[in-house]
Amino acid sequence: MSWQTTSLETERHFCLIHPHYFEQAIHLVHLFRHYPYFKPSQAVVQLTEAQSVKINQYFEAILEEDEGHNDDKKQAIFLHLQLILLEAQRAGKNLTDVEVPESYRYIHGFLSLLESTFQITGPDTVVKINTAAEFADQLHVHPNYLNALVKNQTGKTLREHIQDRLLYEAKVLLTQTDWDIRTISYVLGFSEQAAFTTFFNFF
Repeated sequence: MSWQTTSLETERHFCLIHPHYFEQAIHLVHLFRHYPYFKPSQAVVQLTEAQSVKINQYFEAILEEDEGHNDDKKQAIFLHLQLILLEAQRAGKNLTDVEVPESYRYIHGFLSLLESTFQITGPDTVVKINTAAEFADQLHVHPNYLNALVKNQTGKTLREHIQDRLLYEAKVLLTQTDWDIRTISYVLGFSEQAAFTTFFNFF
């Protein structure tokens, strides 16, 4: 989500992964759901020198595959991601909970709530919160404060995050289900089909 360092000599890799990237890799979805280090208090895993070298090689391999033109590069990336997760899991077996800054907890809470809000499992599932104020209310924090935290760490406002996720889910439902527009607009929380159509065409 975010990383801060006081060293000017630090080199690092960032790997941001959307859950839908793993729709074709069920075994990785299972691994992610049972991965123990996705809670704020255990988000940092300390690596040995040997582990750092190994994981760095996996990241370099992912970058090479991503920039390549092999038809099966996505499968290769899946394999390297799985190796990274397994190596980190080995390294973090004895992790203890650490104190997490309040700001991080709020950001993590918002992104987690955003993810759970859009877990659409059928035409009867309805997105019930879809505004910045509603998300902030669920987290018991002022909308302006939460918006400032999220914008500072992610570069996007609450509204932009919500709209991006809403648009993504709309595209998924339009292409991967046989639902009509009326049903899709309903499950995404739009009061009228026309409002959904206007939103979708605007973005």
